[in-house]
Amino acid sequence: MTEYIKKHEEYLRSILSSKEAYSEEFLKYHLRQISWIQHERLVHLLVMFFAAFLLILSFTALYLTGSWPFALLFLLLLVLTCFYIKHYYFLENTVQRWYRIANYLNKELTGTGTEL
Repeated sequence: MTEYIKKHEEYLRSILSSKEAYSEEFLKYHLRQISWIQHERLVHLLVMFFAAFLLILSFTALYLTGSWPFALLFLLLLVLTCFYIKHYYFLENTVQRWYRIANYLNKELTGTGTEL
């Protein structure tokens, strides 16, 4: 996913550097990319919540039993949850950045929208 985002942002930079390339088709394409990454973001949010829920359950089991298998499970889920939070943060910031670009393109094309 990060490679996909990097490629799209390179394409965005090339289009944004030449105002002549702005078009309704490009805006529609960019909005489609936003919708795809929104779906990806939603899936990662749900999986992150599930991983966090399992983390809480494993901590509870560790607290109640004190056994080392639950400690190992807790540590593994802690690492997994941290990576999911980091990736979700990346996706969220990307979507917010792409919203601003879409608003800018809309303003350039139609006169309505906000600045970057």
